[in-house]
Amino acid sequence: MTEVKEKIKKTVLESRLYKDFSHLTIELLKKQNARAEAIERANEIIQSEVEELATELTDQFFHLMLKFMVKKSST
Repeated sequence: MTEVKEKIKKTVLESRLYKDFSHLTIELLKKQNARAEAIERANEIIQSEVEELATELTDQFFHLMLKFMVKKSST
């Protein structure tokens, strides 16, 4: 029985269909990895932009608060 299983396994592994399926699977995984890397890079860019905007907004807020305090103290 084991010998029959081994022959079946060998036949399947050597078959063109198996090789084609394996090749397609590998290509699909490569594309998925490329997409994942692109998404990861986009997320890094977005995170950087958000941090920059947060810093800019914080600076503007403190500038306005300072302006308000100066104006209030002069009245």
